[in-house]
Amino acid sequence: MSQIKQATLLSICIPTYNRAKVLNGNLEALLNQVKGLDLPIEIIVSDNCSTDDTESVVNNFISRGLSVYYIKNSVNLGMDGNFAQCYRMAKGKYVLVLGDDDYLIDGMLQKLLFELESGDYGLIHLHPRITSEISKREYTDSILFLDEISFWITYITSNIVNRKYVENYNFEQYYGTYLTIVPLYLNAALKHEKNLMIYDRVFRDGVDINSNGGYNFFQVFLVNYLNIWKQYVKDGMIKRDLFFSIKKDIFKKFLLHNAYNFLILKEKNNYNLEGSWFFLFKNYFYHTYFYLNIFLFIIKLIFKKLYVF
Repeated sequence: MSQIKQATLLSICIPTYNRAKVLNGNLEALLNQVKGLDLPIEIIVSDNCSTDDTESVVNNFISRGLSVYYIKNSVNLGMDGNFAQCYRMAKGKYVLVLGDDDYLIDGMLQKLLFELESGDYGLIHLHPRITSEISKREYTDSILFLDEISFWITYITSNIVNRKYVENYNFEQYYGTYLTIVPLYLNAALKHEKNLMIYDRVFRDGVDINSNGGYNFFQVFLVNYLNIWKQYVKDGMIKRDLFFSIKKDIFKKFLLHNAYNFLILKEKNNYNLEGSWFFLFKNYFYHTYFYLNIFLFIIKLIFKKLYVF
């Protein structure tokens, strides 16, 4: 009697471009967790026309027994295009687009699969709160769920999406924003009955953070990001209260310290910072918390320097 092949539960899709060494570490981490096991997963590597040893790296892991579907684009599709291709190639019930420098921590793959098998969700968000074991919270209120995620929704590797929402999603609508996947996550969370938050460090993220960038930081994470949320308000899918909560949170917890590092300290980075002050003041000058949080940030810096010296 032939054995029925189990359906693919999770597609792990890795978009990559000219980062063979980084990809090697990622695939090694995956191999360590799948060898000898029959897991309901597929691994896809979408190579965006690399000119380095990426193909050789993938073929080496295939020869070592790691089942990888490898596609090398004949032309570079751009970051947005390569992400879209990952989702369109996936066949699992759930899809995780895994950054090539985000390495899965030992033991986490099976724990994730257990959680995915235990329910039916639109979006699963991996929140980087450290606990001894994976803890979770199911949400039937998508607004509370999205408010809890906040700006972390822009971190691609932290989101696992139900593939049913990929099928009719217009990736091209948001090409050029560098956030083309964010509305896909919002659709899945808002339209599904249940969503799941998992609290743990699932990945060793940012192994090669020094090569990140190549775009206008504040254009992407301020202007483009808020424009996406504004469209959801306009379409009646979220209330303005959630938009203002999200807007405030990304300023306090993400934009403020990056503005200090990039614009004041002139910390080395690979981002385009043209128009940064304009973007900040245009979007926040009429909010009291803008000035209050700058003041508190300065006080914190002063106390930190006094403490050090």
